[in-house]
Amino acid sequence: MQLKILLIAITLSVSSGLFSQTLSSFVNEPALKGASTSAVVFDLVTDETLESHNKDLKLCPASTWKVVSMSTVAESVENLNPFKTELIISGKIQDGVLKGNIVIKGHGDPTLGSAVFNENQMQILDRWTGLIQEAGIEKIDGHIMADETWLDGESLPRTRIWEDMANYYGAHISGLNFHDNTYKVEFNTRMGAGEKVKLLGYSPEIPGLELINYVKASTIRYDRAFIFGSPLSSKRTIRGTLPMGYDSYEIKGSIPDPALFCAFHLNKKLEEIGIYSRGITKEQEDIAASNRLLDVIYAPALEKIIEEVLTESDNLYAEALTARLGQSEGKGNLEQGVRRIQEFYSDHCDSRSQIHAFDGSGLSRFNAISSQQFQYILSYCNRSEKLKRMVLTKLPRFGESGTVKNMGKQGPLKGNVAAKSGSMTGVLAYVGYLTAASGRQLGFAILVNNFEQPTYQIRQAIVKQLTAVYKNY
Repeated sequence: MQLKILLIAITLSVSSGLFSQTLSSFVNEPALKGASTSAVVFDLVTDETLESHNKDLKLCPASTWKVVSMSTVAESVENLNPFKTELIISGKIQDGVLKGNIVIKGHGDPTLGSAVFNENQMQILDRWTGLIQEAGIEKIDGHIMADETWLDGESLPRTRIWEDMANYYGAHISGLNFHDNTYKVEFNTRMGAGEKVKLLGYSPEIPGLELINYVKASTIRYDRAFIFGSPLSSKRTIRGTLPMGYDSYEIKGSIPDPALFCAFHLNKKLEEIGIYSRGITKEQEDIAASNRLLDVIYAPALEKIIEEVLTESDNLYAEALTARLGQSEGKGNLEQGVRRIQEFYSDHCDSRSQIHAFDGSGLSRFNAISSQQFQYILSYCNRSEKLKRMVLTKLPRFGESGTVKNMGKQGPLKGNVAAKSGSMTGVLAYVGYLTAASGRQLGFAILVNNFEQPTYQIRQAIVKQLTAVYKNY
């Protein structure tokens, strides 16, 4: 069945007609005073613009940007299993001794040891240890080598901000990703307000990691602690506040060197069963002529990875897919992937205007897109059975799933609104569709920037607006 969607992009100015009456109420909400908000109304089947105001105004979309990047990935990446990881014996085995290296060769897979697809994130290491034993290896006269050379160029978008990059949601990608590239830090916060909390430790073990704690207990009942540090640097500083009164309170950070971390834990597993090596390395030593492929791990289907990106807003997965999008001659490239996103829009949506693309996840505050441009993207997706299936139908449902499971839990929006959310300081956005009371299918894109009121008030105003749209159409 042809999916009919009206895109609603909301602006601070009021147009004429029935919709403008609900829009007028929305933009006059006290929570939106001084904010920048954008918008257009169109019929997705006929592509007729029904209403618009400031439709060319480009705003920061936060994670609704993933609708753009994942549409590009779904359109362009043909391989149904886009990633793999190889375990290689490089050298000859003589009398139980491997004269060479065990090589973990990554091809950019963000799902390797990921909690999304693995209940036990370290389970793959047990599998590899068993295979090395079965190969007759009792000692390794060489190294456990992490090969991350699949990734060409930068591992982190150049506009990633300092506050994000060392925290779990800002984890940088690698040619060899492992364990979601994240670790947990545990604190005891049973202190008075303003007192320094106790750092209990972190897991899993990361070679050389140094944590410096400046976190204080607070009466604020949510996490306001941030980890600071550069990619590949093992020194991390933690500042901010955590809710007081907990024996154990956890936050998550990004692993400085995911490839070396993977090699470290394989080496540790091997040592537990008495197989020792010269240690771990990422150095590209001479590869022996006698290589033996011991194992290949393939990622889940591309559609499943995209679903995780859109449902749970997984930034690591989004950036890894963007690097895969930019793959050339067997090498992934993040910068080239971003260029492909721009080309996708220009080639399939509108060659007369530009979107400002700087990453694949939407964490960059430099990304910018207008309501009119969202109209073009959703129209293109709706005309493609493939993109309709892989993108539009993968959006989470209000009150039920993903990042919007707490939105519209009461009333007609629950389960009826499918939307990608996006939020960061001063930015809140939603893009999706619903079925109105009349049975008419409507779409919406709500982009609000530079608001000063608490985020929950903006969300309440958006729920109120969508409910009015549901009733009036």
